Amino acid sequence: MKPERPMIVFLDTEFSSISEQACLMSLGLAAESGECFYVEILDGWSMAQCSDFVKEIVIPQLKPNDYARTTFQAGILIADFLESLGPDIRIATDAPDFDWDFLCQLTFDVGLWPDNVSKHYLMTQNLLSEAEREAYRVEAPHHALLDAQLYVEYYMKSTLRQSEDN
Repeated sequence: MKPERPMIVFLDTEFSSISEQACLMSLGLAAESGECFYVEILDGWSMAQCSDFVKEIVIPQLKPNDYARTTFQAGILIADFLESLGPDIRIATDAPDFDWDFLCQLTFDVGLWPDNVSKHYLMTQNLLSEAEREAYRVEAPHHALLDAQLYVEYYMKSTLRQSEDN
């Protein structure tokens, strides 16, 4: 019997600016099986650190009354969510220097990394066709959860197309 392949979970974050001083603002996870997780970070960033793009596009989409948690609370919730998904999870990201690093800071660096999650990420770009990557660039709303869910949608289309071609 062929072993089941790992479940892919798409990761996206929004952060204060594209710089070495970037601060995490929100994180979204969307599993190919449909489960989703979203959190906004209460601490660690300020409006003064945000780029004009973030102020104009990202901040208006935040809903801190519904989703804001401290960094520590976020790490616990992320670990619990990932643990609930099954025995073999792989995280896919399009921006490992930011998304993956932030995920590791919230979980791995503080001893919360779930045993069922690989410590090696997948590149989202390698899971999609060029047309799907371009469509994503056009459609992405720059909201961590919505962007992760959009990647799942394109991944599922790509997977379906590949199975039809075989």
